[in-house]
Amino acid sequence: MDEQDSEIEDMLSGDRVRTAMAIVRTLEALRRSRLSEMRTGIGIITIALSILAILITTSRLYVLQDVFLLITALVTIAAILIILGTHLVTKALRAIRKIERKAKAIDFSCDNVSVLFRKFFDED
Repeated sequence: MDEQDSEIEDMLSGDRVRTAMAIVRTLEALRRSRLSEMRTGIGIITIALSILAILITTSRLYVLQDVFLLITALVTIAAILIILGTHLVTKALRAIRKIERKAKAIDFSCDNVSVLFRKFFDED
């Protein structure tokens, strides 16, 4: 086992591997940020759809002509929220695709990268 550990340490000592792993960590952090942005967009869309669902379910409790301005304002707010949420989700999806392409372009110079990942994930 000592020979394998020394081989792993030799692989890890290379500047190129360290740089690649740092870039991978940075890309993963960016991906997490974009996923949280997408989650926020989905939440905003959900709120807008909930407003519309409440308006539809309570529609027989009021006369449309009496509360037309209020209904118009609520529908406008819901439409703006849907547009904002859709923008956030599409922006996040585009960014995630771009991050994925960058992650695939990283070149590992190690002969046996699986050994590095095994070593990384076996440490508890």
